[in-house]
Amino acid sequence: MIDYYYTLDDAIVYFTNRVAKTTVKEYYEALASKHPELKKQLEQILAPSLELERLLDAAIPNMDQECEFFFGLDRSTEGNSQPLWNAAGMLLGYSAGLSLSPQSLDEAIEKRLALSPAQKDKLFLSYMFDLEDTGVKALLADAGKKGCITEALSVSRLNSLTRIKLHELYDHFAEHIKRLAELLRPAVETIEKSTAVYEAAALEQASRFEAAGGLAAYMISNHSFHLNDTGSHIAHISVLAPHTVNIRDGIFDSMDIYVGIGVVELSRILLQGSESEHLSAMFKLLSDATRLEMLKCISERPMYGQELVEKFSVTAPTVSYHMTKLVLSGLAESYFEGGKSYFRANMKGILALEKSFRDYFATNTKR
Repeated sequence: MIDYYYTLDDAIVYFTNRVAKTTVKEYYEALASKHPELKKQLEQILAPSLELERLLDAAIPNMDQECEFFFGLDRSTEGNSQPLWNAAGMLLGYSAGLSLSPQSLDEAIEKRLALSPAQKDKLFLSYMFDLEDTGVKALLADAGKKGCITEALSVSRLNSLTRIKLHELYDHFAEHIKRLAELLRPAVETIEKSTAVYEAAALEQASRFEAAGGLAAYMISNHSFHLNDTGSHIAHISVLAPHTVNIRDGIFDSMDIYVGIGVVELSRILLQGSESEHLSAMFKLLSDATRLEMLKCISERPMYGQELVEKFSVTAPTVSYHMTKLVLSGLAESYFEGGKSYFRANMKGILALEKSFRDYFATNTKR
């Protein structure tokens, strides 16, 4: 039985896409415009997602003013533009790592409202920090104690508006969960009524896991990410985020693997472009000086997230942002060991890029 696609999570993704103006339709149109020769192939891959989004648009023609509060992406400070998890994901989505199986909206509400003070604090800490950071251990030890989140916010690098928002969410936790549920319910019900469309798309992605020999084998072969053998992995397939792969530590000794529908096929389609386009994309990836320096560091020895945070004086989300791009490009690999996510350079990928560069300029002229 396949039990790792969650209607509630995709309802959250739907609202988030609309607020951030990154809907599946817009994503498809942008790709089709850039690769017109692949338009039919793209449409075939994204057809179930586009149909589900169309059904949701018809059911929810207008967005509530509060949607920005719950589904808007918060951003870190210090000039970084990497998004944190939105409030809806924290309050009711999968990111709390509270369940190994899909939950109905009412079950999710019940679980969140039943959290102990310590669990509630861990939920908010997971939103603010990378839980493997050494500096967070002291905060986790104080989870449930009065003033824990206030202290955590004071030492975080979040911008002031985000801190105010988190205080509001924390102080009125139950009220916000109930209000969020009211906003989500029409989308959840529409997805549940569209079972044939939704499950067809989700099962298609799930079949790829099975064909690869399971989730761990899939992540190694397609994303060079090595899952540990002993940890608990909560896999989430999104029908409405076709271009997304997220790997995130959960709160309670689990790891969330969030895989967008069709992400492998889309990456293969994009690689069908000319050699010039491929090299241009790789050069653009490495044009960020910090990212290039991080790649050099992990080529010398494997490093875990907090080491990179301290070495480059950046936030944990920034490290995650750069490392995800390097891993998905094939220039780096990640593996989980001793409770930490380590990164190392993929020398095969780097040498392949070097060869592509040399071959691109190769001529038959003897010098």
